[in-house]
Formats: sequence, C-alpha cells, structure tokens
Amino acid sequence: MKFLIHIGVNKTGTSSLQSAFSARRIQLSEQGILYPETGLQQSAHHQLSRVAKGARPASLGLSDNWADDLRAEFKDHELCVLSSENFATLRDVRPMTEICPPGDTRVVVYLRDYARYMTSWYQQAIHSRNISFSLEDFIDNYSADFSTIVRLWREVYGSENVEVRQYDRANLKDGDIVADFCDMIRPGLEDTFAGIKHSSNPSLSGNLLMFKRMLNCFITREESLQVASELANMADLDPTFSGKLAVPEETVARIRYLSREDSKAIKAETGLDLTPRMREIKGHPSPDLTRLEQDMHLIRDAAVKREFQVVKFLERMRGLSPLAHTG
Repeated sequence: MKFLIHIGVNKTGTSSLQSAFSARRIQLSEQGILYPETGLQQSAHHQLSRVAKGARPASLGLSDNWADDLRAEFKDHELCVLSSENFATLRDVRPMTEICPPGDTRVVVYLRDYARYMTSWYQQAIHSRNISFSLEDFIDNYSADFSTIVRLWREVYGSENVEVRQYDRANLKDGDIVADFCDMIRPGLEDTFAGIKHSSNPSLSGNLLMFKRMLNCFITREESLQVASELANMADLDPTFSGKLAVPEETVARIRYLSREDSKAIKAETGLDLTPRMREIKGHPSPDLTRLEQDMHLIRDAAVKREFQVVKFLERMRGLSPLAHTG
C-alpha cells in the first residue's frame, strides 16, 4: 500500500478536488485507488488531521478503533489518497506516520501567489470567524508561512517525497486542479471524473463581506460558524456578493514586501518561483459605498424571508442604520 497526502493550502482548489474524489470513490476503488471514508468530514479528511493534533477520536465521531477501520479500507487497494487543508496547520507531522509510513508516502503541496492567497484567506476568515479587520490590518497580523509547512513535512517524509506545485491555472494540466492532481497519480485518471461539475467554496465579496465584517463585531466565534452557511446562501442575491475582492496596487505591494523572505525560502528549498504579483487585483470593492445602504436592506430582507438565524443577531446591531430593524 502506498499513500498520497494532498495538502491544500486553503484556496488552491481543494474543495473542487475533494468533492470530485469523494463523488467518485467507488470508481476510484475499482481502479485500486482508495479515498477512504474513515476520517471524512464532508469531502475532506479533516478529522484525521485533528486526531494528528491530539483530539480524542470519540469527540470527532470516530471509533476508538478508527485506525483499524482505516486499515480495513486499505484491503485490495494499491494507493490511498488523503486530502485536507488542515494538514497544512500541523506543527508536528510525526503522528501522521502512524497511518502513512515514511518510505511509502508521497506528499503534494499546492501553493499560490501571496497576494491572491492572502486576499482569499482574508475573505474566508471574515466569513467563517468573527474577526473584523480590514484587509490592510489582516495582512499586517497574519502571514503566509509556506516555507515552514514545506520544511515540516520534508523533515518527516524526506525532500524527495514532498512535491511542491504552484496553483495557477496557467500551470495546471488543462487549467484544472483535478486533472493536474490525477496526472501525478496516473495519466488518464482524470477521465474518471468526466461529467462531474466541480463544486467550489465561493468567497464572499462586496457588501455581503462587509455585512459579515460588521456582524463579527457583535457575535462570538461559535456564532459566526453557526451562520457561515447562511451567508454563503445569500451570495446569490447579487453578482458582487461573491468572487474576487478588489485589492489596490499599494496593498498588493505591501503583501509582496511582507512575504519576500518566505518567497526566497520557497525558491531556495524547492526551486518554485512564486512570482509576486505587481498589479492590482480587480474585483468587487468591500465596502462599496455607492450601494451600501441598498445592499444592507437586501441582505436583511433576504435573511428575514428565509428565516435565517442571523436575524436574531441583527438586534445586537441596533443603532447601526439600516441594520437596526429586522421588520
């Protein structure tokens, strides 16, 4: 049995890849490739990453014999593929060797240019957590530590077994993350996924992102997680509510400056040149002051009509017109 561990990082097509592999588990199994059910949360093996961090299996809905359950799935397969963005957050990779032994394991890490990564990370953080930073404050408080991720995995599995690839449609096979990943496993494997419409994890943008950012000042992190799916379901209210976030050239330059040492380290260690972006990122402004009031009414009214639980949190925002009223 051989193992292939796929590490995002976030916003490198991971949702598309994971949903495709989960949807074709049976067809892959028939070809000797296992995308195991043990440890799956939705379409990714997030629970395995949490066990590796020390979480009790029972608290994750896993049996005490989860490792035996996983090994039972290995039967009659040549390759086991594991995928989770959370693997990138491990600071001690050694627990992974209990199920994926060195010498039998290959690790693939996808990275993307720093400006787009930091911007996408910011959008995700506002959406799923209760932070209220501006993008400029966010990039001054958080950093893309790609070189540490690569180093930690290479220390355990060896440099020759950890491949670092750039997530850029111009560099991906057929411009597609699933085709690119499959080509590494076995040329032609991508045909298994013909006809699948890759699901994605759309990023909030525009004034919907601004709405969540404002709401975050009044809710806990747990409450933010409770309403995250509701916000995603309101992204269809307007084309500006999802997609790329507009980032001015000076902010892109700031990201480029702050990531310069990590960029050098990645190039020195892997040979991958994450060419820094020089121009602005075109997208939807957040906030868009020209339509802020009408968009706030649109979001509020949709939340009320759909009976979303986010409505109860609007009361906490009383006094911030037009969000003060829910009726």
